[in-house]
Amino acid sequence: MFRYLVYIVILSVIALGVLSVASHLGEHRASLSFEIPRVVFRSWSESESIRTVFVGDIMLDRAVAREARTRGRENVFAGVTSLFQGADAVIGNLEGTMSTRTSIAIPGSSTLRFTFDPSFAPILKQAGFTAVSLANNHSLDFGHTADTETREYIHAADILTFGSALNSKELSTVIPIKHEAFCMVGYHDLFSPDPTGVLREIETIRPTCSRVVVFVHWGSEYTHVPSTRQRTLGQSFIDAGADLVIGAHPHVVQPVEIYKGKAIFYSLGNFVFDQNFSFATMHGLLVDIEWGTDSTHFKLVPVAIAKGQVSVAVDAARGRVLDTVVGADLDTNIAAAIRTTGEFEVANK
Repeated sequence: MFRYLVYIVILSVIALGVLSVASHLGEHRASLSFEIPRVVFRSWSESESIRTVFVGDIMLDRAVAREARTRGRENVFAGVTSLFQGADAVIGNLEGTMSTRTSIAIPGSSTLRFTFDPSFAPILKQAGFTAVSLANNHSLDFGHTADTETREYIHAADILTFGSALNSKELSTVIPIKHEAFCMVGYHDLFSPDPTGVLREIETIRPTCSRVVVFVHWGSEYTHVPSTRQRTLGQSFIDAGADLVIGAHPHVVQPVEIYKGKAIFYSLGNFVFDQNFSFATMHGLLVDIEWGTDSTHFKLVPVAIAKGQVSVAVDAARGRVLDTVVGADLDTNIAAAIRTTGEFEVANK
């Protein structure tokens, strides 16, 4: 009997020891679970991509407004809205103010101060626009008050804005896409040509953004070749951390450059405008981009503008626009792909 009692005591001691060790291990595990930081990944998974669409100058006053009154405002973008379907974001340059002021450009077509009827704001949203750049030389056509009104009307339509005429406020915005931060930065090089602020903005937001795109207003009007300053600025934006540069203002399409594996579209030309005096001003470029984990795919869609409406350019007009996109320094394989298919791909670095 005494022997059995000894066994029972020994087994009890062992059991208590095991429970004590298990208890300590449990406490240790609990403490470890709190000490391990939560890791947030900013890059997209291999099975997930993001699709964004970029367009050039959008002017909704003057002859465009006159045509819209006759044909219906909802028809301005009707010819291209199918291209926006399924995109995670659609971004363009809003070339003017949006306010209740009476247009002074409609009666005088040579007037270069633009204001758009606020009813165009929901039309932009209905078409599919996610954000518009206000970093251009027409955002202050009617002063700072109208600039504020523009932002209010656009925001009320659930569209984001970024950039300003003087590079003095709201330089960037974040478009939330698939739990990621897709960041847009605006820069205007005509009124206050100092890129210091925007370069600092790119560097500041880079750690919190999945992608950074700079939408820049620069260059000389109606010139198909980017200036030395455009090239210097575009490359400096990439060096600062931008993944893509989109240009506007020349009102005609300019070439694309691949710099350090990143694309710089020096000008997308007009998207909706009433400059009906040349083929170049009546045709622009829409850029449809799919951002993947290993590569970025670009689809280039030439557009045509007629009677205040934008549509897809076809046949010879399409080829003519695509030829303009191909610059002398572009890789021969990419140049051939653009001319034959209107598409190209760049490996992510």
